[in-house]
Amino acid sequence: DWRQVDHAVRVAERAAAECPGFALYIGRTHGRGGDPLFSMERGFSNLEEQKPMRPDTVFRLFGMSRPIVCASLLPLIASGRVALLDPISRWIPEFEVGRLRVSRGASTS
Repeated sequence: DWRQVDHAVRVAERAAAECPGFALYIGRTHGRGGDPLFSMERGFSNLEEQKPMRPDTVFRLFGMSRPIVCASLLPLIASGRVALLDPISRWIPEFEVGRLRVSRGASTS
């Protein structure tokens, strides 16, 4: 429903006045992949260097990744598509023992 996209854009535009930069991405679900239905970037990814936000900007979420992952997984668990006790390597092969690398100084918690 494009009204929801329009609403998301308006909310993002208002938020842009209060943050250095943001990216909004609306994509397909259920494995269809492909190009995004809608995306936009506003502001800066680095204020000191005045680097503009780009579609490939990497966001460092740090402690926010857990609640985001949990909120994303709940509907999948409720629908039976993911089991709570599934090993993470079933869905992310890089998490197989011996394949995950942590860079120097990175936190693993």
